[in-house]
Amino acid sequence: MKKLFFYLLTIIILCVGVIGFNLYKHSKIESYHNSLKVCVGKEPFYLTDITDFEWDRAVAFEFPADLKDFEEASGIKINFEYDVSGGIIFINNGKIVFKDISDINPERPSPIIYELNDKHLSVYEKDTLVYVEKYDDEFYFIKKAG
Repeated sequence: MKKLFFYLLTIIILCVGVIGFNLYKHSKIESYHNSLKVCVGKEPFYLTDITDFEWDRAVAFEFPADLKDFEEASGIKINFEYDVSGGIIFINNGKIVFKDISDINPERPSPIIYELNDKHLSVYEKDTLVYVEKYDDEFYFIKKAG
């Protein structure tokens, strides 16, 4: 009986931890989106001005970006499922510190659209100036300034 109680208690604690982590991750993504949305029509700014974590490079991408091109632009090997439609990944010292990515068939796609090159990628360094345009009622377009 004590074993059963211990197992049930362990399962409950793990479930609460997983749910809490997912809520935290979702709130960080929502905070990032909201920070970008309030910049619509304002002067160009650095992404470091609106992020609360350390990073040295960010790479925005969309399908059908080539995995090799992405790894070359980001400087890292992909260690997550690449079945995504696009998004942005922030990297610090060769490790992913934040990602805002959408699945191929998302229920709720990211409201942020990034200006991309012909390889379907865009690299942002700490000194890259950007600005935000409202695309429509739901989406926002991030462009490089200058």
